[in-house]
Amino acid sequence: MKNNILYISLIIFEFLKYKNIYSNNNSYGYIIINSQLNKLKIGLDNKEKIIEILGNPSIIDPFTNKIWFYINYKVKNNKIVDLNKIVLHFNEEDILIKIDNNNSN
Repeated sequence: MKNNILYISLIIFEFLKYKNIYSNNNSYGYIIINSQLNKLKIGLDNKEKIIEILGNPSIIDPFTNKIWFYINYKVKNNKIVDLNKIVLHFNEEDILIKIDNNNSN
């Protein structure tokens, strides 16, 4: 599992080089605020409800389809200076079971 996360992290960095979902003052990706995260209900919300609240994920784990990544990063002098990611984990019934958040917003 850790190897998959490492592999997915590498995919994320490559993805971020080429995909600009949102751009404002050298900020790229999804900007998710805590009030949006507070709407998520572990054990209750399914993938459709998550999309209603947060929108489509930046990346979906290609191996299991059960891990979603929402990514935001800032660039200064052509270097990534701030990387925020929110990782959502789903069970076999596509119900949210875990949120990993290093988002500083």
